[in-house]
Formats: sequence, C-alpha cells, structure tokens
Amino acid sequence: MLGWKVTIESERRVANLIDRVKNILFSPKTEWPVIEAEGGSIASIYTGYVIPLVLVFSIAMLLAFGVFGMSFGPLSMKIGFGAALMQAITMFVMMLLMVYVAAWIINA
Repeated sequence: MLGWKVTIESERRVANLIDRVKNILFSPKTEWPVIEAEGGSIASIYTGYVIPLVLVFSIAMLLAFGVFGMSFGPLSMKIGFGAALMQAITMFVMMLLMVYVAAWIINA
C-alpha cells in the first residue's frame, strides 16, 4: 500500500513540474507571481525543480551518445557507454553549478 502512495505522489510531482515548465514558457506573466508567492529555499528549488530537469537532460544525453549514437548529416558518432556515462555525470554536475552561478549573477 505504501508503494502505491509513493507512486501516486511521484506522478503528482512530475505532473506539477511539467505544468510549471509549460506555464513559465507559455504564460510567464501569470506564472512568476505564483512562483514569487510560494517562496522556497535554495535546497527546495534544487530538489523540486532543478535536479529533476537536469537529470532528464543528462539521461537523454547518455542515451543519445552511449546507446543510440547521433548523426550530423554524413557524420555519425557513438561513444562507448562508459564514456557516455562519465560525460552525462559531468554535464549533470556542471549544469547544477551553472544554474547556481546564473542565479547568483541575476540576484546581484
């Protein structure tokens, strides 16, 4: 029973995250006041929004380079899974750092 509740809560969080991203992209004037009213700490913003979005990108990059390969016109590229995994982990960490630095610059 507990696992079922966790699954429903996880699905609800994913749906809320997708809705938040769509609202920021398509109706930012109405969404930013909602975000401002919510408040939140750096940790809650990272765990609720930044990490899941960066993780999706990193997994997509891992699959693109390590499993399926990519082609650019006549050129195609596929690296080994280990190298793609290291690249995805490095990109994950760098993107988390870039979000923090960008937020720090914007706040300044």
